[in-house]
Amino acid sequence: MQRDLVKKLQCPNCHQSSNLSLEAFEEMPLNPDVVDHGLLICRECGSWYPIECGVLEFLPQDMCYKKDREDFVKRYRSKLSHLGLDCSISIHASDADPRKHQQSHFDWYAKNDLQSYEEYEKSNFWQASDRLIIKNWSKAISNGRCLLDVGCAQGRSTFNFMELDLDIVAFDISKRMIEKAVQKYREGSPKARASFFVGDATTFPVESNVFDYVVLYGVLHHVPDPSQTCEEIYRVLKHGGCYMGHENNESIFRRIFDFLQKVSPQWHEEAGEEPLISKDMLSSWFPENASVKTTTSVFVPPHLINLLPWSLGYKVLHVSERVGQYLPWLRDQGGLIICEVKKGNAAEPAGGS
Repeated sequence: MQRDLVKKLQCPNCHQSSNLSLEAFEEMPLNPDVVDHGLLICRECGSWYPIECGVLEFLPQDMCYKKDREDFVKRYRSKLSHLGLDCSISIHASDADPRKHQQSHFDWYAKNDLQSYEEYEKSNFWQASDRLIIKNWSKAISNGRCLLDVGCAQGRSTFNFMELDLDIVAFDISKRMIEKAVQKYREGSPKARASFFVGDATTFPVESNVFDYVVLYGVLHHVPDPSQTCEEIYRVLKHGGCYMGHENNESIFRRIFDFLQKVSPQWHEEAGEEPLISKDMLSSWFPENASVKTTTSVFVPPHLINLLPWSLGYKVLHVSERVGQYLPWLRDQGGLIICEVKKGNAAEPAGGS
């Protein structure tokens, strides 16, 4: 974990930031700015959060990984006692909690014999779609800014921004996904400076008015209350900052896609309370002074793109995007809704004050 990440965080349990302190047990060789094993302690409420192999588990008490906590306590009990911390493990998580359901699903998706998340991400359709969407976002991002990637999985969207001059903070509710993201980041040589941790998208454990950009790449339809998550997006953005995201669209073609998924599933979806998102929903979830802009994408079945060679599939998707967005009666009916929300005065550049 990067040491300077602490100044952007707030405790997931009491939501305070001024009394967070970092205790390093082991640092990365040749890089004292990275804590490999240690603790983040909230002196306000007494909560503590383990750091193992560079991964900060920064979750509310009821969402913690109990077995991992028990193993951590066994390994560092003397250090915890010396710091005056409570070593007891009393986690009462309900299996009915939709957050636990999503956490379990993406832990499973991190590694399984059916389809790993890397295999899902590398399908021809998603490679083509991701390239089209994120290429446009990247053009609008200024150098030297700070970006928050919420629900980053194993870095699927995050690593598309790694060649930009950015400070990136990324988190996901799945610890197994974040472990993969940290490993990939350490093995590369990116231009961007990134920090990954395990966190909950219901209430972001980060400071207010800190980020120039917030990205949620297909995340709102997984969270239990998208309106609350949108409030959090707006809270952590700087004035003039921009949220960028995509979600499943309320398209007239949705039934066709759902039928094709039943016949031949291309991936394994576990949606939340709002599996489909519309522009009206997004507008109602953000304040009136927010500038909400949407377009739609994907006007051909993903199944078709996956059947084609990569280069041809990308061309088909690209051409269909141009046609779909040109025709008025089709423009709003793509399978994905792409949204950009500006905080405050829409005329100001992201990061403006």
